[in-house]
Amino acid sequence: MAERVRLDTGIGMLGDIPDILLHDGKISEETAVILSARIRDLIQKINRNISFGNGIDGYRSGNLDGQFIDVVTAPAVAGTEFLVIHGLKRVPVGYILVRSNVGCVVYDSSVASWTDSIMYLKCSMGSATLKLLVF
Repeated sequence: MAERVRLDTGIGMLGDIPDILLHDGKISEETAVILSARIRDLIQKINRNISFGNGIDGYRSGNLDGQFIDVVTAPAVAGTEFLVIHGLKRVPVGYILVRSNVGCVVYDSSVASWTDSIMYLKCSMGSATLKLLVF
């Protein structure tokens, strides 16, 4: 079975901060500027810019602990279970159908068999092409 990794570009995410070094019990002006900018970023993200990221296959879903997966093609026969490989490294909580080329419903299958790398779904339309956000 192929493994799916989650790619991370930092799009929609807050960046890390540098180590805070004290000089005579004080932080440097440069560190104070960086910390102030990061705190402003945090406030902006929380207030109105929680992000789903870039939406590209395999990438993290911005500030959310999820992953975009496309293109998943449902089996030709509607209601047939199919495997979805993900890179969460934990059992998914759920998923959101982001896009489909046809009107359909995607639903759970064999949930007790979901693992830290695979999940099973079914689709109400055969051969549907799906983009999922797995979280």
